[in-house]
Amino acid sequence: TRSRILPKGSVAANCVGSFGFAMVTHFDCIINQQIQAFLPFGIDAVFLKYVVEISKDYFQKNATQTTIMYVNREAFENLPVLLPPSSEQKNIVKFINEKTFQMQRTVSKVETEIELMREYRTALVSEVVTGKVKVV
Repeated sequence: TRSRILPKGSVAANCVGSFGFAMVTHFDCIINQQIQAFLPFGIDAVFLKYVVEISKDYFQKNATQTTIMYVNREAFENLPVLLPPSSEQKNIVKFINEKTFQMQRTVSKVETEIELMREYRTALVSEVVTGKVKVV
């Protein structure tokens, strides 16, 4: 199978093994048979990326399997996509991006607090072992 040139702004997705991973290309690139791609005509590329990411069940149902699951080009081409108006696509993308940012910020704060608790635990254990703090 020969490689294909994928133009900037396309949506590339994994079609072997694990599904639900996609990206919007930021430059022309070459892909091989391990990657399927969508050229987003009349649809926001980031919106389409999110559609592909949430379509894991569809891809698993349409995959063939010998030793590893694989989704062929036809299954990718037949992915059902609801196509809201462009302005609504942009609003959906904006909403998802905002919520994702909020979740990432929350996760980061929690990870920082967990690390501080670990440091506190280590310091406390050290103080108990060295006798600086008495345990009753």
